[in-house]
Amino acid sequence: MTKVLKRLGVAALAVCVTASAVLPANAAVSFQYPTSVTGVTVSGHPLTDSELSKGSYLINLVKGHSIFFDVHSTQPVNFVSGNGKCAQTGVIQSYNRSADTTRYEITGTGSTGQTCGLYLDNNRIFQAQIKDMPASQPFISDTTEPLTKKVGQTYTFKITLKDPHSNATFVAGNGSVLSTYAPPGITGPNGSKIYYYSVTALKTGGSGIYVSVDGVTYHVFSETVVTNTNTQPSAPSEPSKPSQPSKPVPTTHYTFTPTVTSSCKTYKKGIDVSEWQGTIDWDTAKKAGVEFAMIRAGYGNNNIDACFKRNISECNRLGIPVGVYWYSYALSASGAAREAQDCLKTIKNYKVSYPVCFDFESGTNGSVQYAQKHGVTINKTLATQMARSFCSKIEGNGYYAMNYGNQNDLSNLFDKSQLSRYDVWFAQYPYRNPPATISDTTCDAKNPHIWQYADNGTVSGISSNSVDMDVSADDYAAIIRNAGLNHLTSSSGLRTESSIQNCQPLLPPTKIPSGSDKSTPKSGQMDQPGFEN
Repeated sequence: MTKVLKRLGVAALAVCVTASAVLPANAAVSFQYPTSVTGVTVSGHPLTDSELSKGSYLINLVKGHSIFFDVHSTQPVNFVSGNGKCAQTGVIQSYNRSADTTRYEITGTGSTGQTCGLYLDNNRIFQAQIKDMPASQPFISDTTEPLTKKVGQTYTFKITLKDPHSNATFVAGNGSVLSTYAPPGITGPNGSKIYYYSVTALKTGGSGIYVSVDGVTYHVFSETVVTNTNTQPSAPSEPSKPSQPSKPVPTTHYTFTPTVTSSCKTYKKGIDVSEWQGTIDWDTAKKAGVEFAMIRAGYGNNNIDACFKRNISECNRLGIPVGVYWYSYALSASGAAREAQDCLKTIKNYKVSYPVCFDFESGTNGSVQYAQKHGVTINKTLATQMARSFCSKIEGNGYYAMNYGNQNDLSNLFDKSQLSRYDVWFAQYPYRNPPATISDTTCDAKNPHIWQYADNGTVSGISSNSVDMDVSADDYAAIIRNAGLNHLTSSSGLRTESSIQNCQPLLPPTKIPSGSDKSTPKSGQMDQPGFEN
């Protein structure tokens, strides 16, 4: 979403009452963010420039209940409530420096039918209309019966809202048993709002599945997770760098010790990480032999990885060469170009001495599946156009561009002849058991620029989840520096985030009713990314 930034002084959010949906006289005709504000997400819906410019986005809010909204900003934003006759507001999660986000809630206190406006510096952001508690469940689910799944399995279900002005969010009762994947809703053929939610079984146990609509939480179904009976895991066939959702912790790990054998090359050992590895002790990781790192900068439409700032700052501090990747949910070439621009904006104040990589995948819950759910068929022509659009935007801004893929994607998803100018980060996992050495003859690419050879490694300094392991025979730090790319000749403007001690994805508030779920109620991991629509 393209933002026009304008310094308006200290931002203030206020709830006011309007008699109708007509803009008040003091509302701006076109919306302009204060300099510090980069986006607003209302109950999981990222507001577009069009919605902001008109203040037209209207949500339902059940009287006496609350919905949350996120303000994304580069610094804390001051907030003041209005007269409180229609709604009351407050901060429920203070400014998260690693995610650049403050979470607020708005509670309906007015009369049924009353419309409340939320304002930022006299600009109406969105409106909430007070409703009575619905007499029946305000959505239809394609799943209501209890499920039984094995560890590692993912299940996707469909929620259709009965009112197009309603919004839904999604949570698992026990987040240690199930991880969740919750992209924004889409508009159905008859104007209805549809959500496709997924849960992945992490460990044995039970959990309820809940959906909140207009501030009221409903139990949808329950899931029981049993032990996976497959005791001999096979090598994965798809690259599974963490995207949305986080991947389950595998039962077999490769320790970060292998030596690459080759008659004519010297390989450097690296890892690729995102927020799913949690807070990394980079001093320990460097001592363990990490010689470079590929760090997720973000994903989709301007979503910065919650741990990116800390990860890249620590690598810069310790002199660990670092590249970045952006996990794409683009639906068009122009969408991929916007993602590239978001990536450039995210990395501009840091030292990036390895490539900037486009990551568009066909695996489960990946980029291609997301597009299919939104009515877009990704063929080889479109995927290639998106890769070229992203990489050319990166190159045009003076950075070294790269494309990521496994053998299937590089052969069937992309036209290699049109992407030959870009180096490949190749994913292939040929080993079932952790070897003492690995050989590049086992890699189908034969001469991979960066080879991601395992997705279930363990590295000292990383205690949360497994980690992808990589090797590279290309000394990118020297190649890029000698080519005058990645703006490495000047250190001006580089910053560190040494004050960030921990980084975790922003979690939703816990609002889970008692019911048939007997597990301890905990918020699950709920992502509401601003994907490219």
